[in-house]
Parts: sequence; structure tokens; C-alpha cells
Amino acid sequence: MAGKPRNIRQMVNYIKRVKNVYLAAHADTLVRITTDAQKRTIQNAKKQFPGRGGRKLSGNLFRGIKSGFEGDFRTTQNIRKLPRGFIIASAPYSAIHEFGGGIDPVKAKNLWIRVMHKGKFKRMSPTEFFDAQKRERLRGKARKSLASRGLNTDKRAKGGKRGVRKSQRDESFAILPSKKSGVTGVAAHMVRQRRGFKITPLFVLKKHVDIPARPYVAPAIRSALRFYSAKYTRSLAGLVASRFNK
Repeated sequence: MAGKPRNIRQMVNYIKRVKNVYLAAHADTLVRITTDAQKRTIQNAKKQFPGRGGRKLSGNLFRGIKSGFEGDFRTTQNIRKLPRGFIIASAPYSAIHEFGGGIDPVKAKNLWIRVMHKGKFKRMSPTEFFDAQKRERLRGKARKSLASRGLNTDKRAKGGKRGVRKSQRDESFAILPSKKSGVTGVAAHMVRQRRGFKITPLFVLKKHVDIPARPYVAPAIRSALRFYSAKYTRSLAGLVASRFNK
């Protein structure tokens, strides 16, 4: 079983079996340091990545933070092969948050970045935006069809069965060009008013996005390792005392 990753329960059983008290103290300290680093990593992630606009994050990043142990659990001679702990963040976007990097579109022409985090459009996806555009075009064709047959859509909209509702008639979804550097356009919801349109931006369209590095794993490990000496001394003293009393 050399090199096979182990969990905390297996490490505790390993500590009970190993005869070398120094190696047992190292393994016991390793468990304490690794579990401490895992807790600190989760705490750092929650501080670094709060939900915008009062949103609650899905928790995939936090649930993906795990700890484990690996190494040669049979040797006591080669220090490089002694058991060691590790922290893993399994969410697909964990690495780019830790180290930073750039994101480019793969299939689409632009990256759609949501800017609306409240209201009825807070969960709208780009696909739903295009569907809304399609429905708006179909409503436009319906209005033209009614007008071609001499039907007044404004009157029908107030209570007629064949008319178009006023709320539907006055709203539209459009992609507006942008003069802002790095932004190719803005996908917006527009409502016609007496003095023009009320425009609500829903998405910002970009060709490239740079994600800054916001490390949350490395600082947690460094912080936990500072207490290795004190915890090792305490573990060694406790193991020596318990085995001596036996």
C-alpha cells in the first residue's frame, strides 16, 4: 500500500500500529496540521469569494476542498518517503482562483458576464436571452399580422383576446454596442417609456477576461505549518508518556 492516498481514519490506525515513536509523532502531527490547513482553506475561500448582491454561493468550491495523506507508510529510514499530507480543491475553477489566468471563449464569439444579480432576470442565461429575443420577434410578426387585417393592436391589448399585452409590446431584448475598452457589447432589457427607453444591462460581452490570483490554499498551508514544531513536541511527549505507562 505504499504511496496509496489515505484518509484520517487510516492514518489514526497507522499511528496506533507503528512502533517508531518519532514516526508516530510525525504522523499524528501531520494529521493535525493537514486538518487545520483544510479548515483554514475553507475559511479563506469563504472570505475571498462572497456572493455578490447578497447571493448565496452554490458551495461547489467549498465542498471540493478535501485533505488526504500519501507516501510510503512502511519505511522509517528515508525521510523523503515519509507520509505527507495534501490539500486538494476539485472544483473546475479552483486553480484559476488560486493562481489567476485568462479566459477566452471556446465556441461562442464572446464571453457573457452576468451583471444583473437581483430582480426577475438574476438567473437568466445567455440561451434564455436569445429565446426572449426570438419571442419578441414572433410578437412583432403577430402585431404586423393583426395590423394587416385591420385590427388595432393597442385596443386589443387592453382586453381583447387576440391582441398583444402592453407589457409585451413595450419591452425588448437587444445587444447594444459599447465604447468601453475591452467590452464588445452589452445585452440589455429595454422598456419603452414616454421619454425613451429604460435600459437594464443584463450581460457584458467580452473577448477576453483576466482573473486575478486570489490564493486561498497556499496561505492556509503556510499558516498551519507554523505550528508544526509545537504540535510535534506535544504529540511526541504524549506518545512517549502513553507507551511508557504501558
